[in-house]
Amino acid sequence: MKKYQLTLLALIGSAMVCGAHGPGHSHRNEKAGDNAKSKDLCPSATAGETGTGSALKSGKSFKECIQEVPDKSWNATFTSAWESRHIHNGVNETGDSGAMTNEVEVFFGNLGLSAWNGLGLGNDFEEWDFSASYKFEAGPIFFTPGYNLRYAPSFGHEEEHEEEEHEEHDHKLYNNELFAIIGTDAIPYVTPSTVLIWNLNDSPGGYVAFRLDGEVPICKDTFTINPYALLSLNLGYTSKDQEGWNNFEYGIQGNWRINKYLTAFAGVSYSVAMNSLTHMGQENEFWLRTGLSVGF
Repeated sequence: MKKYQLTLLALIGSAMVCGAHGPGHSHRNEKAGDNAKSKDLCPSATAGETGTGSALKSGKSFKECIQEVPDKSWNATFTSAWESRHIHNGVNETGDSGAMTNEVEVFFGNLGLSAWNGLGLGNDFEEWDFSASYKFEAGPIFFTPGYNLRYAPSFGHEEEHEEEEHEEHDHKLYNNELFAIIGTDAIPYVTPSTVLIWNLNDSPGGYVAFRLDGEVPICKDTFTINPYALLSLNLGYTSKDQEGWNNFEYGIQGNWRINKYLTAFAGVSYSVAMNSLTHMGQENEFWLRTGLSVGF
């Protein structure tokens, strides 16, 4: 799904607001279907994220009420954001310092491709995610399977000050992840979904998140409010020592459509660490996120 704002998680993924990157981090609001139909050339800001994304976009959008324009065979979005700290599935990966994130998403109909990058500010955080997904629809039900390559050249900070004999220890993170998102857009303004992630490189490496993503129009097609909440379950993805409930996370993001190409967004999120995270020493986290999104 840095980060399932799913990267694709259109990573609800995409539609996850204020999130991290990759599947299930959804920091995105716009649906793959909306992109494909080109109802609006202005991208919605992502969450979350998050995570997560990522290109798994789904859910009711007030933009569906706007008069349609001629179909486009493809759509692209570039999003750049600042985060007060980077939180991935409830895990703080940057300490008290912030991070800059950049993501490029391209949609060809229901096929979504994305590349996400996070760089730490005042810390050595660096991560790259490359995702691909395809959205299937059956009435109000959508199903989005996909693949995410997650790479971090320097992962983990707990051993930074170890003795010299350990300085050549490999801290690289290299995950091949399969993910799937299933949900419904039958409820106005709210999109319930379930995100599943499995890391093929480190079994067991499962993660499940139950999400609610909202979209509330405030001023016609100019300003929207996107609240979200999720409850996640760790099956070896965030911690090998303690499987079980991972974290409860919630947040809200505001999106201001400046023109048909440019959208500004800002949001806040809070993560409550549960059994798996507290066992590894992770505490509750609060963070801010703001940025700009450009769509073509």
